[in-house]
Amino acid sequence: MTIVANQFTHVVGVDTHAKTHTYAILSSATGQVQDTATFPTSPPGIARAADWMNRRAGEGQLLVCVEGASSYGAGLTRALRGAGMSVCDVRPPRRTSRRGRGKSDAIDAVAAAQSVLGIEVATLLEPRADGERNALRILLDARRLMDRQRTADRLALTAIIRTTALGVDGRQALTDAQIRAIAAWRTRSRDDKGRQCRAGGSTPVGQSSPCLYHRAGNQQDPHI
Repeated sequence: MTIVANQFTHVVGVDTHAKTHTYAILSSATGQVQDTATFPTSPPGIARAADWMNRRAGEGQLLVCVEGASSYGAGLTRALRGAGMSVCDVRPPRRTSRRGRGKSDAIDAVAAAQSVLGIEVATLLEPRADGERNALRILLDARRLMDRQRTADRLALTAIIRTTALGVDGRQALTDAQIRAIAAWRTRSRDDKGRQCRAGGSTPVGQSSPCLYHRAGNQQDPHI
């Protein structure tokens, strides 16, 4: 098996953030840091970073190790792979491994590059920022948001029912049938203003809860 240091002449470690990425390029043979730089995460910034890496590597074989290739480094990973560059994912270092060496973006970028030098090329982590994995992540995030919103709506509606005389028993948690009934409420012109306001305030919350329940339920696919 071939290790990274034998196949690539240079390794770049990238410490990724929302606004900037910090890069450190190392010589694979010696592990010596040749240079570090920070560029914006915008498309022009990523293009400048790619040019910087290629200039520093010259004619050698380059491997880019992105810390967080499926999160903050997703855009960078996508752009570099699209340009035909070799990219792998690396995990952030444990806190215990940082003791005695401080904490900075440049230090973390160097650590990302150093972490793969002795690793077999075949065992490098493949970035998975796109495709079905990313689609599933988006789906799960959306479902979690809807679940939280549905819970918040149900609690808000329960608070309204328990503090307002609307003819609904609020001693127990509201059932789905009660919520659907509240969602169907309409204000009537003959109601006094107080009841119109109370019912009008309850109805939108009641309408959103079953809607969110239905949408979240539709995403309970067997393959998830």
